Amino acid sequence: MSLSAETALLYELALAIGDSTELEPMLRRFLVDMLRLLDGSGGAILQLQGQEGVESDPIVCMLPRNLARHPCYSAFWKHWSPTTLYEALAQQPDELPLISLQDGCAVHAFRLTDFGLLIFLRRCDVGVLPSHVQLAFAPLARKLANASRACLFEGKMRRAEAEMRRALDLAEAANAAKSQFIANMSHEIRTPMNGILGMTELALDTELTPTQREYLNIVKSSAETLLTILNDILDFARLDAGKMHIEAIPFDLSDLVAETLKAIGIRARNKGLELVCDLPADLPRQSLGDPGRLRQVLMNLCDNAIKFTPTGEIEVKVRSSPNRDPQLDDIQITVRDTGIGIPAAKLAEIFEAFSQADATITRQFGGTGLGLSISARLLELMGGQIRVESREGQGSAFDLILPLARVEPSAPSPPPSRHKRALVVDDHPTQTPPPQDERQGARILLVEDNPVNQQLARKLLERWGHEVTLAENGKIAVELFDPSAFDLVLMDMQMPVMDGIEATRRIRDKEQGSARTPIVAMTANVMASDRARCLEAGMDEHLPKPLRPKHLEEMIRRFTGQAAR
Repeated sequence: MSLSAETALLYELALAIGDSTELEPMLRRFLVDMLRLLDGSGGAILQLQGQEGVESDPIVCMLPRNLARHPCYSAFWKHWSPTTLYEALAQQPDELPLISLQDGCAVHAFRLTDFGLLIFLRRCDVGVLPSHVQLAFAPLARKLANASRACLFEGKMRRAEAEMRRALDLAEAANAAKSQFIANMSHEIRTPMNGILGMTELALDTELTPTQREYLNIVKSSAETLLTILNDILDFARLDAGKMHIEAIPFDLSDLVAETLKAIGIRARNKGLELVCDLPADLPRQSLGDPGRLRQVLMNLCDNAIKFTPTGEIEVKVRSSPNRDPQLDDIQITVRDTGIGIPAAKLAEIFEAFSQADATITRQFGGTGLGLSISARLLELMGGQIRVESREGQGSAFDLILPLARVEPSAPSPPPSRHKRALVVDDHPTQTPPPQDERQGARILLVEDNPVNQQLARKLLERWGHEVTLAENGKIAVELFDPSAFDLVLMDMQMPVMDGIEATRRIRDKEQGSARTPIVAMTANVMASDRARCLEAGMDEHLPKPLRPKHLEEMIRRFTGQAAR
C-alpha cells in the first residue's frame, strides 16, 4: 500500500471519529471503519478510570460481538491485565503499540491516554501493521481518546442535568403539594370561621343583655385573632414558595395611612393609649405600588406597638425625600412607641420567622412570631427595607423605608391640606347610608353548598332588602340561571356535583348574546391563584371568606348600584 493511500485511510478514520457526543455509537463507528480500512479481523475498546482501571475487561465496544471467545484474543489477556497493559504502553516510545503474535493473528494494543485501550487484531496472513502506519496512528489515538473523554464528560453533564431536573421536579411537586395542602386547610378553616364570625355579627345586631353582648364580643375577637394567625401562616407559606404577587397600582399614600390608623384607633383608645399621626403636606398625591401589602405592613407595626405598649403613646410619622431616580420618592414611615422595648441582644432576631424577643413574650402577649418576618420580606419584595431602634423599658421605633414611583394625577385634585399632627380616635362608621328613597333590592342568585354559610348569607342579603334565590351547587345554579332573572350571582368555588369555576363558564356560555350578569366569587379559596382562576373563568370579582358584611354590601352596591334598605 502506497504512503498516500495509507494517509487517505488514516484521514478517513479521523473523519469516522466525528463530533458525536454519544460514546458507544462513536466508538462502534470508528471500529467498523478501522476493521474495514486496515484489514482487521476484530477489535475492542476498553474504558479505564485513568491509570487505575478495573481488573476485569471494562469493554465499551467489541467487534465482532463474540471476539472474547476468539483464541487469539483470550490468549493475549492471559499475559496482561488492562491496568498493567495501560501502564506498559505508557513506556512505549513515540506512543507505538504493543504487538503480540498469537495463534493465527497479530494483536495490536494502543494506549488511549486518560481513557483506556484499543485492541486491534489482524490475521497472520495479513500481517502486522506497517511501522509507519503504527507511528502515524499515534495522533489518531490521541484524537480518539480526546473524543471519548468528551463523550464521557457530556454524558456526565447530561446525567447531572437529568438528575437536577428530577430533583427540581420533585421539589416543585413537593412545593405544589405543600401549597395545595395549605390552600385546602385554609378553605376548611375559613368555611366554619365564616359561620362563626357572620353569625356572631348577626347576633350582635339583636336585642341582648350586657352579659350576652360581652360574651359575643369575646367570641368575635377570638375568631378574628384566629383569622389573623391563619392569614400570617398563609402569607408566610406564599413567601416561602416564592408565590407572593406584588401589585403596582396608583394610590394616595396620605389616605392609606389615615384609613389604616382610623381602623386601629379604637384599639389604642380602649387601651388608654394616644395614637398620633404626623402627615406632612409635601407627600406625593399619587404613588405607584401595592397599597394592600403596604397597609398590611403598617397595620402589623401598629398592632405590635399597641400590643407591647402598656401606657403612653404611639406616633406614626411619614416623610418623603428625593430618590436618585427623579421618578421615585423615598418614603419613610416611622412607628414609634413608648412600650417595653427590645433587648439589644435580641434586635437581630426579631425579623426571623417564629421569633419573638423572649419566650415569655409569646405567653404574655400571644402571636405567632411571623408578623415582622412577613413584613420584612414583603418590603424586600417591594424594593424597600425595615429598620429598628429600641431601648429596653423605653420603647421602640420601626422605620419602614420604601421607594415609590410618582404618578401624575389624571385630574386636578384639591390642594393638600396643611401639615397635620392629629390624635386618631374614631369609632363611627365612615360609610353614610344612601337616602331612603334611593334604596332598592337586587335579585341575587346565591350559589353555596354549606348550610351555615347559606343561612348567614341569606339572612344578610334579605335583611338588606335583596331577593335571594339559593342554588346548592353549580349544576343547580346553571339550571336556575336566566340572563334576565338576576342582577348578581354570588358564587362559591368548591362545591359538589359542579364547582363554581365550571358553573361560571357554563353561565357565560348560556348568556351569549344577552347582557352580562356580574358574578362574584364568595369563597374560602383566598390564594392569588384562586382569584386568577375565578377571573379567567369569567367572574368579575373575588370576595374572600370569612365574609365581612360591610365588604359584601360594598360589592353588591358596586355591581348592582343598589344599596341596602
